Amino acid sequence: MTNHKPDGKTDLKGGPVDLRSHSDRLGALASIAARIGVYQDTRRLAREAMQAVAALLPIKTALLLLLDSSTNSLVFHEGYNLPVEEIERLHSLISWDECIEGEVVRGKGPVLLEDVSADIQAVHYSEGSMSLGLIPLLTRDRAIGVLSVTTAAPHKLDQSDMEFLLTLGSQLGIYLENARLLEELKESNKQLLLQNQDLEELLSVISHDLRSPLATIGGYASLMIKKGEELKSEERIAFAETIFRKTKETSKRFDDLLAVFKAAISQKDEAPEEVDSRVAIEEALEEAGQDQNAQRFTIKIPDHLPRLLGYYTHLLHLFTNIFSNSFKFIGAQEEPRITVDYEKVAAGGEIIHRFLVTDNGMGIPDDYIANIFRPFTRVPGVEDISGTGVGLASVQRIVRSHKGTVDVVSTEGKGTTITFTLPWKEIKESPEAKVQSPAD
Repeated sequence: MTNHKPDGKTDLKGGPVDLRSHSDRLGALASIAARIGVYQDTRRLAREAMQAVAALLPIKTALLLLLDSSTNSLVFHEGYNLPVEEIERLHSLISWDECIEGEVVRGKGPVLLEDVSADIQAVHYSEGSMSLGLIPLLTRDRAIGVLSVTTAAPHKLDQSDMEFLLTLGSQLGIYLENARLLEELKESNKQLLLQNQDLEELLSVISHDLRSPLATIGGYASLMIKKGEELKSEERIAFAETIFRKTKETSKRFDDLLAVFKAAISQKDEAPEEVDSRVAIEEALEEAGQDQNAQRFTIKIPDHLPRLLGYYTHLLHLFTNIFSNSFKFIGAQEEPRITVDYEKVAAGGEIIHRFLVTDNGMGIPDDYIANIFRPFTRVPGVEDISGTGVGLASVQRIVRSHKGTVDVVSTEGKGTTITFTLPWKEIKESPEAKVQSPAD
């Protein structure tokens, strides 16, 4: 148990410490460095650092944001004494880049507000907070993020506290940058391993799936050459039609295979942009339903869908492939339905966006669920339905490349739900609701 002094400050070991003393500040920093320096995981490192600060200063909450180099924007990384509901509230109030945290990072200097409610840029902290201190996390004279701490009345941060926090920010910035570089290296190795596995799988597909139609083409061509004039005209026509059909199927398989290869080895070389998920969904529905008598379907879209900072073509491709499967495999349902659902979820201190697409189609047998994301895998009995079995494989690769997850839940004869998540930054919500039905 820690012993609180009248001014609210405590020692990590339980004894009092006065951070106005230079030597005591150095001692406290050395204690924190020893505590957090062993961690190579950025979240654990940040969490331990904030707990150490909370043991030294009378803080109510702490918030750590890191700069995303790919989008040049601040993203939530870790919090102290912040429940999930509070994290969602902070995310929904204002873009971090437009408020006081962004100024701290751009100016690379600390900010102390003795009265949070007096500054409009810090309004998202005002509920129950007294003073607010923000310090940049620095490494090589570059700000990689910001740490903010709040106190509850009557406690206030002072200049001595800010000097301590600023020195800690430089120390913590170096630790976080090193840990982040290590995490990126591990992630790159992981992605490289996944790509190699993908390529091995695709080479296996080439040797197996593409040989079959080529063998058929070669067999019929050989018969036509060997028998020549012995063949009746209707036999020659039938053979030629089979060769033509198999050639067309093989060409389509090659196109799909190239698309899968591209998804497996390509990098996101395009810059992120504002993506209205409603627009992507509506365009995907139009594209996927062109040849599927889509007007007889009831299609429901949620009232609220997010605008995200991401890649429009990737989101469009995800939904197009999913909707295409739904349109094709609903079959002869009298009341065919496709329902899109959306929810925002806080996971591990991060906001993720979860999309669900549900249909009332033929469903997938339990025996095939485990392999449904393998390229060119098709459920038996659907040979008369167009397709080559690469749609969901492409969906998985795109989602996985964005560090999201994808899952399928299905009941044979009743329908399928495909769920995928994306950890993209939210910009604002799209306000319009839309429901399509045969009556429209």
